[in-house]
Amino acid sequence: MKKIWAIVLAAGVSTRMKRQKLLLPFNRKTIIGTIVENVVQSVNTNVIVVLGSHREKIHEQLVNYDVKLCVNENFKNGMLSVVFCGFSALPKRLKQY
Repeated sequence: MKKIWAIVLAAGVSTRMKRQKLLLPFNRKTIIGTIVENVVQSVNTNVIVVLGSHREKIHEQLVNYDVKLCVNENFKNGMLSVVFCGFSALPKRLKQY
C-alpha cells in the first residue's frame, strides 16, 4: 500500500511567460510530463495532479501515468485555491486529522 500522497499543482495560467510553461519541452517530454514521471517513480507515492488553466492540453501529457486528477474551476483565484482543490481530492481517511 502506498503511504505518501504528492499533490502536483498544474493549474496556473502562466501569464508572465505568456504561454503555458508546463507544456514546454524538457528531457524529451514536457515539463509536466517530467515532473509527474519523477514523482510517480518515487517509492510508495500516490499522485494527485490539480488542473485548471490549459487543463485539456496538460491532461493529454498525463494519460500514460497512474495519477488522480482534480480540476480546480477557481484556479484564477490563486494558488491557495489550487492547494485546497488538491487537499479535497485526498482520500477521506486522510482528511480526518
